[in-house]
Amino acid sequence: MKAFLAVYLKELKDNIRDKRSIFFALLYGPLLMPLMLVGSIAGGISKHSINFDQDLYVYSAQDLGPLEGYLAERNIKLKQAEAGWREQLKSGDMNLVVSVDDNYQKNMASGRTAFVTLYFNSEDDTSNKARQRLLGVLQNYDRSMASKRLQARGMDGQLIRPLQMIDADVADHGGPEKMIARMLPFIMVLALTLGGFYLAVDTAAGERERHSLEPLLSLNMRRSTLVLAKWAALSTFVALAGVVVVISCFSLLKFAPIPELQRIISVSALDFFFAYLLMLPLICFFSSGMLLIASFARTSKEAQTHLGIAMMVPMTPFFIIQFLNIKESLWLLATPVMSQFLLIEKVVVGEPLQLQEVLLSATGSLLLAAGLFVVTNVLFHSERIFSSEA
Repeated sequence: MKAFLAVYLKELKDNIRDKRSIFFALLYGPLLMPLMLVGSIAGGISKHSINFDQDLYVYSAQDLGPLEGYLAERNIKLKQAEAGWREQLKSGDMNLVVSVDDNYQKNMASGRTAFVTLYFNSEDDTSNKARQRLLGVLQNYDRSMASKRLQARGMDGQLIRPLQMIDADVADHGGPEKMIARMLPFIMVLALTLGGFYLAVDTAAGERERHSLEPLLSLNMRRSTLVLAKWAALSTFVALAGVVVVISCFSLLKFAPIPELQRIISVSALDFFFAYLLMLPLICFFSSGMLLIASFARTSKEAQTHLGIAMMVPMTPFFIIQFLNIKESLWLLATPVMSQFLLIEKVVVGEPLQLQEVLLSATGSLLLAAGLFVVTNVLFHSERIFSSEA
């Protein structure tokens, strides 16, 4: 046990002293990546979301007659446009200006077509959203007036409306919520891999490059103890990165001052606690895999190259789920990484988990982690660990 602790603490201290390892393990992956990825999604949602409960002020160039009352009932209030409104629209001081032609009132009264022009600034997101909202209301007003005109002439208003389309979405969760729920496991997995990346490089290939591996293996301790201590140190950093990324993702979704994000997705601390529990077998799997890959490398650079390529593998489930219509199945739930992607997505959107699903996910990841650990242990017991020394 003393030998195990000595090697374990040595690996931890070596990694803590390495500022680059700390930056990627605890800052870049768990903190900056969620901020960049979730932040960009939240920004996109905020950019394209329209709040229909919020008053929209439209600057009108002329009197709109009864249309003004129709708009007011839908929280759209009109203000008279002042001189120089085009410049104000370009500068962002105004969002939208409605203008009607000189014969607007006359054409509306006589049943002719009246022209309404919406002046907006396509470079301004607020102006675009105001235009979309007002255009939807005006289209409804247009249909309503067309129906009334036909009825006034003794005709059924439905004659000009042969089809009435109704969208009936049966999905339990909307597109933006699903998008965020799929992005979170991706961020968490990426943070886990970055959490152990440099320690894996240093603990195997780095030791070999510094010619300190052979003296270490000649110590009076079992090589399996040595491998276990290195694996435990690696797992500690990967697990720590998991804790930080879970806290940062939860804080971002819960407390970010983006109202649209709060409306789209509702998360609790308990949800993220379950998500972390689901990742525990994955932490063991990643630690075993990274230690094995780094053990085959002769130099640190070679280990970084091998691990960099291997890091792309855990990311593939995100793209498979994103672009292919994958149905959940038992073999998918037993596949490491893929199962965590599926289960964490369920947790985030509030779907209940079955015990069978959790057990399959944990069993598949732990079995593969154990297999990789055994291979690493065999490698450290063989002479090959010396033969490839740089």
